[in-house]
Amino acid sequence: MGSSKRQGERLSRAFSCLALLGSAACTSASAVKLSGPTRIVSGVTAPDPAATETTSECAALREAALAPTPTAWPTFADPPVPTSCDALGRALGPELTTRMSHVLARSRDDYLLAACQGAAPGQHPWRTTHLVMEYGLSLTQRWSPPASGQPAMAQKSGQFLYVAAHGTLQTLDLSRPSAPRVVARAVLDGERTQLLVHGHRLLAIARVHAEARPAYCEPGAACDFAEDRGTLLSLFEIGDRAQPRLLEQLALSGDFAYGAIVGSVAHLVTDDTASNRLGLRFEPSPPAAGAQAVRRAMAELHAANSLAIAQAAPAARLPGISRRAASGAFAPFEPSCSAYTVTHGTELQSILSFDLDTGTLARTLLEAPFGSAQLVLGELALEPPRRANPDRDVAASSYRFSLSRGSAALAPHALAPHAPSPPAPKPAVRGVEAAIPLDSSHTLALRLESTSLTIGGAYANDSRVLVRVLGDEPPEATPNVPEASVLPPSDPFAWSAQSYSFGYFPAQRLLAITSDPYVPTRDIAQQSPSVLNLFAVSTRAVTPLAVIRHAPFALPRTDEPRPEVVFLERGRLFDVTEEALYVWNPARPTASATRVPLTVAP
Repeated sequence: MGSSKRQGERLSRAFSCLALLGSAACTSASAVKLSGPTRIVSGVTAPDPAATETTSECAALREAALAPTPTAWPTFADPPVPTSCDALGRALGPELTTRMSHVLARSRDDYLLAACQGAAPGQHPWRTTHLVMEYGLSLTQRWSPPASGQPAMAQKSGQFLYVAAHGTLQTLDLSRPSAPRVVARAVLDGERTQLLVHGHRLLAIARVHAEARPAYCEPGAACDFAEDRGTLLSLFEIGDRAQPRLLEQLALSGDFAYGAIVGSVAHLVTDDTASNRLGLRFEPSPPAAGAQAVRRAMAELHAANSLAIAQAAPAARLPGISRRAASGAFAPFEPSCSAYTVTHGTELQSILSFDLDTGTLARTLLEAPFGSAQLVLGELALEPPRRANPDRDVAASSYRFSLSRGSAALAPHALAPHAPSPPAPKPAVRGVEAAIPLDSSHTLALRLESTSLTIGGAYANDSRVLVRVLGDEPPEATPNVPEASVLPPSDPFAWSAQSYSFGYFPAQRLLAITSDPYVPTRDIAQQSPSVLNLFAVSTRAVTPLAVIRHAPFALPRTDEPRPEVVFLERGRLFDVTEEALYVWNPARPTASATRVPLTVAP
């Protein structure tokens, strides 16, 4: 998929819970807000009037908590203003102070509102929470055609396949497609690793923590400062296929959002909006009891944070880069730097340009909110955040950067704002529907449907995909893509609704649809099944060919698609997951797929 989109955008709000999560006034089991696009309804316990203060201050706090936040959606209509990185760091001082003040004020009001609801001192769950009904199931295009030069958990180079799985870089020899074999392994640091390959160099891009990804933040809101953010880059020499050798490691303060390799240069976009680079504090310790103590504690935090921002060097306010020394410790490193300013709200994006052949680095900073990124005709296009419903969105321009292929002019150069990009080439994916053109008269249509369920007293959803050919003749449909099995009611919030990814291979007229467990769990006994469904496509019908059932694999709880790569090579279909490589022969569709485990013995 060409663009890297934020996950978990809100679609609609159905109910409101005035209490803070976990407080005595809102304790119903179904009033639970999970991370990501969850579906939550019913079961809200009304506050107990006897336990709820009714002072004018409490009423004002409750009213403010429910007030809608004004949203000013950026359009990227004005050209970015060139500046120096030092000047940008100096300008960020008062902007960071303003944002920090807003976050502390919101935290203070949350503590005070919790006290109004009868919560214990120091009780500060996320914040005043709206109980919402969201339908975040997705239908995503992947694999066809392979996104050239973009990161993935598996990359092919010649007869070798490199896979990031189980904390290791695994090299497989595909010279015998029917019998792949693992020929080398090397340790990988970080989580959710993606790979880029150029010649005899391989770049592993990993998160410091699995959840460290661009955080959704409504435009106009004061984004939180988060801990444990960052991206880890590991550069390997793979000339000796049997012994990958680690050459260098870099730590970036921002969350990896998008990447592309052009020539020998990897251009990596990271979002630094949420990184707490100065170590600012937002929680009083020990917890404060009483309204006056809360205000005093927050005022002390504000003073300490303001001093830390004022005393920080301009470079310290900018996205950080560290390089691992021979001792194993990371030390700050400052590559050449250029910068552009669009907005003034501490939203920072960094484009790191890394020449894999020479190890040369350069970075370009952009003070603007991150929405998405994609490679368009050799240029890097950054787009602003969009509404969940694109039909209501105002057309937004994108900022494009010309990308270097080598170290002669390594850093990207900003171009004038571009008009809104034309509609993406088909297959066209819109929400839960996709249309794949077969010829001038026929279209392959995919539609994701959901089914309401009740599990353990809570509402949930299950899902399925319908596939059919639309054209001059009456439509022909396949059997539905198999539905997921519902998880045991003992875990009612680990719902089994699936998201789906698809790829269409036009030369072979082959459609692949994989189901992604919507809420993965580390408990393999409760893992939702994940399967790859394969179909033969003609202009008159879609015919099921095979189902590759993936072995259970314990995954962290995340709302992202299960890492997987599907490609065709030398007459075989290769299905790469974190637990195994599956090889299927389209010429023998009824034969079982060959499975090559990628697990690592303890």
